[in-house]
Amino acid sequence: MANRKEVAARAGVSVAMVSRALNNSGYVASEKRELIMKAIRELNYHPNPIAVSLKRNSSRQLLFYVRDLSNNYYMEVYKGLSETARARGYMIVISSGLSEKQIRSLMVDGIVLPSEEFLANEFIGAVPVPVVALSYGHYVPSGLHRVEVDVGSAIHLAVGYLRSMGHRRIGYVSMDRSHDIDPRQRAYLEEMGVSGDEGGRGYILGPDDPRNPMDEIDHYAIGFGAAREYVRKGLALDALACFNDDIAIGFISGFQAAGGRIPQDISVTGVDGHWGSAYTSPPLTTVSISPHRHGQECARLLIDLIEGEEILPPEPIEIRLIERSSVRRL
Repeated sequence: MANRKEVAARAGVSVAMVSRALNNSGYVASEKRELIMKAIRELNYHPNPIAVSLKRNSSRQLLFYVRDLSNNYYMEVYKGLSETARARGYMIVISSGLSEKQIRSLMVDGIVLPSEEFLANEFIGAVPVPVVALSYGHYVPSGLHRVEVDVGSAIHLAVGYLRSMGHRRIGYVSMDRSHDIDPRQRAYLEEMGVSGDEGGRGYILGPDDPRNPMDEIDHYAIGFGAAREYVRKGLALDALACFNDDIAIGFISGFQAAGGRIPQDISVTGVDGHWGSAYTSPPLTTVSISPHRHGQECARLLIDLIEGEEILPPEPIEIRLIERSSVRRL
């Protein structure tokens, strides 16, 4: 493999001049630059990326920490992150582990976290790079950077839509029903509290064990387990609004495995709007919270922080209903 000394010898210039040409760090006459570039092509020379990163004190890499590698929402966020990062000369590295030692060893310029819950983690203050979090309406101390999507409004929209389709006994499948400050569960309870319809805490399905935010979560299993709970309790609801699409897909699978029919026996909605929701049987009605756009805005904010640009407020993340056949009109 060729090195800079060989490039310099082929071009008839000094090694320092080759370095200036490659790094755009000083004057190089145009004819000398042409000779250097010709030698690089002839020798098929490629700069050592680690050495370049150390010299620049920049890796041009961003870390996206993903605890839930099976979560389709995060995979679409990743696509949005990658698109914006690539356009600005960066690349995204995915990791399912999170520690100060690991961050330093990976030589990344910034970090994207999957939720604002991680911003309270003690390691954040010790990490010497900017951090941005995907946010869903939880409390976050001021001064921490995040891009928020209003998931409470998404649940209000989902329940309102079910009501417009004639449903009155509406339940909810939670990721953790003991988590009273969760904005999705709170929005469901608010909707049912003012509607006069049947619903409330007695119609919330799902686990009630406190969870460690660092642990991976199997949303499909939560939905499948909620279907078993629904059948075991002998509930007879008109419809269910689910925490996210993956939980809704898990519920549909579990309910159908028990002999139930969607939407003839119960209508189901999700929240996320990821690509997989269109390919369930039946296709899932959902409220899209634009995961691709969520990722784009996180990457833009993080790179602006890294490069010292003016920090502009994140663009509002679009929320919209996607009607499919998992909901029927009563």
